[in-house]
Amino acid sequence: MSFKIEGHLRLKGEKTQVTERFFKQNFVLETKSQFPNHIEFQLINDRITLLEQVLIDEELEVEFRLEGRRWTDSNGKTIYINTFSVFGIKKLERKKMSYKVEGTLHLKGDVQQITQRFSKREFVIELDKASRYPQFVSFQLTGHRMNLLDEFHVGEELEVEFRLNGRQWTSPKGEVRYFNSLPVFGLKRVGAEQPSPQPAYNPPVEKTGDDGFSDSSFSDDEIPF
Repeated sequence: MSFKIEGHLRLKGEKTQVTERFFKQNFVLETKSQFPNHIEFQLINDRITLLEQVLIDEELEVEFRLEGRRWTDSNGKTIYINTFSVFGIKKLERKKMSYKVEGTLHLKGDVQQITQRFSKREFVIELDKASRYPQFVSFQLTGHRMNLLDEFHVGEELEVEFRLNGRQWTSPKGEVRYFNSLPVFGLKRVGAEQPSPQPAYNPPVEKTGDDGFSDSSFSDDEIPF
């Protein structure tokens, strides 16, 4: 009997050689629920290739079966070990509404380490450049997408694909505030036939969310991210 589950890839383990003929690679999927679970799955031997073209944070459908084994330790204690063995991985289309805008790259920010496990990189696009009142809009890249900005230069015309994120935050004083961000998952030069390629996989910097915070009027102690 097989099962299917959907979620976001949060961690890719290293390929491990267990015996001469047995290889495995583990990965962690964060489930899509009000209270997400982080579940470890296992790929073995030729199925390890299923994960090669998948990037951290991508939304997946994972097909797996339940496996369990009984093991007796040196003290005679019997231990039961469950394994979720995967034999199918499919990328899911983005279900969040996305938007596209064209403008001039005005500013490229540096990578900012917000917390131990979350980094972001901001950049500014100038919109309506020819108008009397141009707009300077800040966008945000996180995780593996931060490298998307490397190939572009200030002054270039870009098409930005993004979505709207919002967060409610309560200060230690009980004040409720709302913060919006524009996380980006696609960049290309205006007129280019294909979007810029996704960067090759690097060991992930796990994030706590797609949206960061850039309001300098609050200290790190006051903002919980």
